[in-house]
Amino acid sequence: MALRQCAIYGKGGIGKSTTTQNLVAGLAELGKKVMIVGCDPKADSTRLILHAKVQIRLCGRYRLLEARDKLKVQVCTAIARELAGFISAIGQTLAPAMASA
Repeated sequence: MALRQCAIYGKGGIGKSTTTQNLVAGLAELGKKVMIVGCDPKADSTRLILHAKVQIRLCGRYRLLEARDKLKVQVCTAIARELAGFISAIGQTLAPAMASA
């Protein structure tokens, strides 16, 4: 059996994923073995082959983790500032008492 390879490329929005899916479905109906390799970050080929089921993409998950980590840093920074202010206020309150002791 001969191996055939086909690459479809071009600008966005011209129907590459849809055409590929239809072509592959037709070949599969004829009993051919097919494999799709989609390189689109939007995962259109994967979404179409899974009948529009939602996938969690690695880059999307990374962005969520990155946003969570940035928020953690912001919260920790805010807490540290509050603590520094609190410690400073305690020091100013206690300074006169410590000086007279």
